[in-house]
Amino acid sequence: MDWVDRINRYFLDVIAKRRARGYPSSSPTLVPLSPALIDQLARLDLASHAGFIGETWILWGALVDGTPTAISETDPGWQAMRSALEQSGRLHVALHEAELRFLADLRRQPIGLIGDAKSQESK
Repeated sequence: MDWVDRINRYFLDVIAKRRARGYPSSSPTLVPLSPALIDQLARLDLASHAGFIGETWILWGALVDGTPTAISETDPGWQAMRSALEQSGRLHVALHEAELRFLADLRRQPIGLIGDAKSQESK
């Protein structure tokens, strides 16, 4: 992890801790995305989170029971998750192609990888 990712992770962790102390959560708990959950995914999107410095890519989605799940490129399991997704055969579009589409989109709209067929339309 380079210094930009470390700074982003530090500030995002501080913000998350403050929110957790200040506001009781009424939404379901976010489950960390892992290769073991691929078969349970109802939806998965590639998105970005604008950090304090730069942006961080995120895979976020929902399991079939509605539980939200996500993993960030700064998380240790990112590469394992990418590999597992590429080998799963469940993606509507290849991950490397989705990343290129995402980078080309100036508005940075999330790209659907699993689920929601309307987000898979060619541009």
